[in-house]
Amino acid sequence: MRQQYKKYINQVYSNHVFCYNKTSYLDNNFLDTNLFYYGYGRNALFFALKNANVNKGDFVLLPSFICRDLLSAINSIGAKPVYYDVDESLSPLQNLNTMPKCKAIIAVNYFGFPQNLIPFKEYCLINESILIEDNAHGFLSKDINGNLLGTRADLGIFSFRKTIFIDYGSGLFIKNINNVNIDKYTIKPVKKINFSFYSKLIIKKIFPLIKIRGVRILTKILRLVRKFRTGHDFPQSELNAETVLPEEIAPPTQLKQNIEKVDINYESKRRRNLYNWLNDKIIDFGGIPVFKDLPEKCVPYGFPFYTPDALIEEIESKLSLIGLESFSWPELPDQIYKCAPKYYHSLRCVRFLW
Repeated sequence: MRQQYKKYINQVYSNHVFCYNKTSYLDNNFLDTNLFYYGYGRNALFFALKNANVNKGDFVLLPSFICRDLLSAINSIGAKPVYYDVDESLSPLQNLNTMPKCKAIIAVNYFGFPQNLIPFKEYCLINESILIEDNAHGFLSKDINGNLLGTRADLGIFSFRKTIFIDYGSGLFIKNINNVNIDKYTIKPVKKINFSFYSKLIIKKIFPLIKIRGVRILTKILRLVRKFRTGHDFPQSELNAETVLPEEIAPPTQLKQNIEKVDINYESKRRRNLYNWLNDKIIDFGGIPVFKDLPEKCVPYGFPFYTPDALIEEIESKLSLIGLESFSWPELPDQIYKCAPKYYHSLRCVRFLW
């Protein structure tokens, strides 16, 4: 059993995900007919808001527990964010029907776990709003009824690069495309070199020779170089990340081909097995899992947990002994950061893909 999980952990760092397996994720051909490709999830969200007829001065309801970068899509339009809070299970804390009327509302499938959309759809019926399902973490994941996350609402956002090892790649799912102006959602991509991605790609290719210890050494060197260049060990969002959208950079043809290469059955099994194995370990280490169980058909992005500040270094040390590490998530919006509840700041996640 120990050797089995060592294999799964090794594949966090290897380039195993592209195995050219013919198992297809093209349920109902939605990737061919209903999906439009972009570089970042923020770009996809921008066009989702446009599709929802969100204009300057309109209100958009979204969770306060969110990455600050996402706001760039809202602010680029000139719309105004309105926040609802989430509890420690990452479900809405307030009754959504008590929230102000907004043109669109965003529901997030945190870490690939299906958000209950019933209260969101009730809000939409009452307020004539458009529901956007943020599924950046949930590619490969389904709800208990077998519905693909990201396709359960009027509009859905995917960030494929969060699940498979590609430099750029996101998608906008539009349920009803009959009245969509296709040209409006098709952008000529800009070429851009992602140095961090290609550094990792080289390390992944030589992983069979250097193993996890070698990855750790090279990663430390890369982080030291980044700290020398930027002052930070880890990538930080830009100062204007809440207001400026990045350039569009995803080649749609290449992106779709990469998605089709994924061994879905194996990758789903690997992630679920790692999650179940880590559950007891994280508890033993002193962490508190965000979710009480792993729903059937859910394919987790990673393992999210809460931890007291005093235990972070100890937990990281114990994770390192089994070849893993965790990171803090998310980088909260400036407006939320100082007034956020404590558990917003204490969530960490073990990634299942390096």
